[in-house]
Amino acid sequence: MKKSIFLLFVMMSLQLVAQEAKQAAIEPEYFETFYDDEHKHRFSQGYLLQGKKHGEWIYYFENGKKQEESHFNNGLLSGNVIYWYESGQRKAEGFFKLFYQMSRLESLRDSTYKEWFPNGNLSQKGEYYYGVKNGIWTSYFPEGDKWRVVQYNNGKDHPAEGWNKEREQTLIAGQGIIYDYYDNGPLKSKMAVTDSLYNGMAEYYHNNGNLESEGSLLDGEKNGLWKYYFEGGEKWKHIEYLNGKLDGVIKTWYANGELNVEGKYKNNYKEGEWVWYTKEGTVEMKGSFKESKQHDTWTYYFDNGQVESIGEFAMDQREGEWKMFYKIGAKWKNGTYHNDKKDGHWQTFFEDGQLLQEGDFSAGKENGLWSAWYQNGQLKDEGTYDKGIMNGSWKGYFDNGKLNYQGEQNQGKKAGTWQYGYINGETRETGSYKNGLKDGSWEYYFDSGNLDYTTSYTNGSKDGKSVYYYPHGSKMREETYAMDRISGKSKMWNKTGALISVRNYKNGVPDGKAINYDDKGNVLNVMTYKNGIRVD
Repeated sequence: MKKSIFLLFVMMSLQLVAQEAKQAAIEPEYFETFYDDEHKHRFSQGYLLQGKKHGEWIYYFENGKKQEESHFNNGLLSGNVIYWYESGQRKAEGFFKLFYQMSRLESLRDSTYKEWFPNGNLSQKGEYYYGVKNGIWTSYFPEGDKWRVVQYNNGKDHPAEGWNKEREQTLIAGQGIIYDYYDNGPLKSKMAVTDSLYNGMAEYYHNNGNLESEGSLLDGEKNGLWKYYFEGGEKWKHIEYLNGKLDGVIKTWYANGELNVEGKYKNNYKEGEWVWYTKEGTVEMKGSFKESKQHDTWTYYFDNGQVESIGEFAMDQREGEWKMFYKIGAKWKNGTYHNDKKDGHWQTFFEDGQLLQEGDFSAGKENGLWSAWYQNGQLKDEGTYDKGIMNGSWKGYFDNGKLNYQGEQNQGKKAGTWQYGYINGETRETGSYKNGLKDGSWEYYFDSGNLDYTTSYTNGSKDGKSVYYYPHGSKMREETYAMDRISGKSKMWNKTGALISVRNYKNGVPDGKAINYDDKGNVLNVMTYKNGIRVD
């Protein structure tokens, strides 16, 4: 009895779930687009299922005629697809089928495919299987005459019959020559065929009739020397192949006839020394390859023939000593690389040979003591790095040897006492930093050595009393700040020391009385402010 009740409960639950699923089924939504804002000329129409094309979709030319009619299944082409020319003449039709490839659902061409010329004559027909041409494919000239018949086996073509533009049969039972033409008529290629395989001579042409490339094929693969040409007829490159793979010498030329590149391939890989040239005939760069990766010594040149840089590669990564030069031939930089990153001691020079800077790298980042100099030999900057970040004591000097700055860096942030100077040797400012921000009392000076002003900071903002002075030394102004906003009384004196104004501030704006005095201390006027607005 209990078992029967349980089964009844399960059946009722399943029916309820099925009813809820039916009620929750999502219906496709109709969707259309237009060429114009007035919605008079439709571009497309169809249905979307959760934002993806689903079911029949039709696309139109602006003249209202059909351009394409296709079917989708959850965003993927599935079923018949038909294309039209703008004239209304059918252009192509085929079929798409959904297949699982590598655990992924894909839409691939399948079954019969046909194309037509604008005049209505059949252009080609054949079969697809899993997205690959398969079986007999027949192509036609626009006038309706047969052009060629090709047998495809898993996408690989085997020419069987062929005719040239004069309608002479040039390929019979897989023996002879097969011709291809551009849509506008000129010869595109001609290739020798034996036993339905491309064997022997092959020539390709530019649309203007000039030869594009020529060489030999062996069982459909390029073999031996192939020559390529620019559209104007000038030679472009010579490449050697072995069974379809690059193997042997390669040379390329500029259109002006100057050699561009020369090197060698082995089994499709760049191997040995390669050289690049400029259009003027000078060497641009040269070096060796190993399995298509830069290896051993490489040299780069300026356009005047001077060496720009020289160094070593190890399988595409810079390794060992590298030297770089100015265009005049003077040394510019030298140092070492490891795993394509600067590592070890590096030096940089001025054009006259004077040392500009030097220091060590570790894994591409500055590390340890670094120094820099002016061109006159005077030390400019000196300090230490920790993995590319300034850390420790740093000093800087003007080109006359006077102190520019000195202080401590803590992982890229200024910390502790710092001092800055003028080029004449006088102190410009001094104070402390905390986490890279000014903090505590700071003093600023004129280049004469007299005090300019004193102030206090909290986390980089003025906070506390500030006193300003005239260049000759007497007090000019005294005020208080709260996080960069003036607050409280602000007093000002003239150069002789007489008080000339007292103002009150709140949150950076005048608030309260503002009194102005003459040189003898007599009140000139009194104004009252409230939140920055005068109210008296």
